[in-house]
Amino acid sequence: MAQRVEDRFLIIVAQGPEMRALYARQFETMRRQLGANHADPLERLLIERVVLTWARLQYVEEQVSYSYMPNISNAATAEHWDKRLTHAQGRFLKACATLAKVRQLQRRPDKPGDFPIGDAVGAMLSRALRRARGLPEE
Repeated sequence: MAQRVEDRFLIIVAQGPEMRALYARQFETMRRQLGANHADPLERLLIERVVLTWARLQYVEEQVSYSYMPNISNAATAEHWDKRLTHAQGRFLKACATLAKVRQLQRRPDKPGDFPIGDAVGAMLSRALRRARGLPEE
């Protein structure tokens, strides 16, 4: 499904085969950098969301730059694209934050200091995890 959305995006936005290839390479680079090859299914879905929201953000950024060109646009058009830019930035940041949160929640701490929420709570959770796994408490 994500591949269809990406393909449609490339057809609509990327003018010409060179631009399509450039975007496709960038998408693959981003996926690789975000660890899609070693991610579980949930993480892969979130990585796809990050890549697609980034692509949309780039498209809107380009439209915003065109909207401020003299003799091409007016104030209403510039305002429209500026609002779209704000929404696109928000979606991209939310996708990144969600991916980071899922990765943080998936971490399996081995010692109390691995928890960013404080040593006391971390120690308590660590003991509970060790008991649940049948491991001796330290």
